[in-house]
Amino acid sequence: MKRQITVAAVLAASALALTGCGGSGTPGEDSTTSAAAEEPTFDGRWEADDPEDAFLDFTVVDDDGGTVAGGDGCNGIGGDFFIDGDTARVERGPSTLKGCPGVDTWLSGVNTVTVDGDTMTVQDENGEELGTLTRADEAEATHPGSTGSPSVTIDEATEDADDSDS
Repeated sequence: MKRQITVAAVLAASALALTGCGGSGTPGEDSTTSAAAEEPTFDGRWEADDPEDAFLDFTVVDDDGGTVAGGDGCNGIGGDFFIDGDTARVERGPSTLKGCPGVDTWLSGVNTVTVDGDTMTVQDENGEELGTLTRADEAEATHPGSTGSPSVTIDEATEDADDSDS
């Protein structure tokens, strides 16, 4: 009986010592990096280069997804998204649908998005790539309204109108 307790104690001590040896064992690799830190982050604003006022703004509600809002440079886009690894499926909700002469409205075809670092790839319902978005720097991000035009308060608009009348 004494031998069984000694063996159990040695095994427990060995297991405890080994749990402190996490990491990949690769020299020079930071073993404090967790797998969760490597998972893609959808949350935040993502902007297109063309048209430059096209964007999607993801608000993560829980581990399964959240809400998405944005604009394609002409029409507003809204709905929900559902996360599956580095991909999110977008379920479009109500959005505007006006004619947009001269505006490439590729973003309005969003069905799924994939995140790789600070790049988001937008795909249509057939899995075809429509374009890419880049994570916006929050300090520099502009927040256009659903029409793709910069948001302006009523006071600012009144001041601008008064200035142009002078």
